[in-house]
Amino acid sequence: MTEAEILEQIALYTDRMWLLGQWYVAISLAVVTATHFAAKSLNLAILIAIISLYSSYAALVTVSYLWNYNVMSAFYLDLFELGPALSEGSRVSMSDPWGPYTAKLIPWIGIAVFIACNAYLIWTYMRENKI
Repeated sequence: MTEAEILEQIALYTDRMWLLGQWYVAISLAVVTATHFAAKSLNLAILIAIISLYSSYAALVTVSYLWNYNVMSAFYLDLFELGPALSEGSRVSMSDPWGPYTAKLIPWIGIAVFIACNAYLIWTYMRENKI
């Protein structure tokens, strides 16, 4: 692959990861909003259904994120193999100081959002049913 094709693939996978994050936040916000407005009608069956569906979705997003991250890492390795013939734009994209921190921070944020959404769902159920 040429340098331009590798950079295009890196941009494509970065965009996919960004879209995964946006959808995850949107679904998480929908769970919290639905829990807030439908608190009086929550029963155990609905609680288990929402937690199961949300957990399945979170697992799918996690697997997709990790797969995209691994593929993007492979493209970066291909870019490194091109060596000194890289353009200035490639060097700048490879030397992004926030890249490694962002890639390590995003999964932890996702885990925190997952725990917070489930905790709010369970807390609302317990509060409404006075458990």
